[in-house]
Amino acid sequence: MVLDITLILSIIVATLVVLVVLLIWQQYRCRVLIAQLQLRQQETEEAQQQLQQEQLDHKDNLDGLSDTLYGMGNRIKQVTSLVANIQHQQQVLENADPASRFYSNAAKLVAEGATIDEVMRECDLPRAEAELLFNLHKSRE
Repeated sequence: MVLDITLILSIIVATLVVLVVLLIWQQYRCRVLIAQLQLRQQETEEAQQQLQQEQLDHKDNLDGLSDTLYGMGNRIKQVTSLVANIQHQQQVLENADPASRFYSNAAKLVAEGATIDEVMRECDLPRAEAELLFNLHKSRE
């Protein structure tokens, strides 16, 4: 009977030792998992800060582009208005002097490749003036 009690106590002690070892092992595993979670949390926070900084950088870039586009839009309006004004002035000048219309038509014909005789006939110009237009056109080329 004493042997049975010793055996039982030995089994109980061995079981307790195994349980203590398992408890220590579980405690170690919990510490390792907690350390891994803390590391991941730190990495996540750093990634979040980096994303926030990138978002701010992109917002600044977008604001700059928006300002640039707004300025370009205004400049395009100015240039469009200027071109329209120049076209109007050109039309006024062409209509103001009837003789200049003949020369404009003659210059257009020369640019299109008409001969001196065609220019003289279409624009009712003397040969000397038609030749002068041809020479001017050649000097521009």
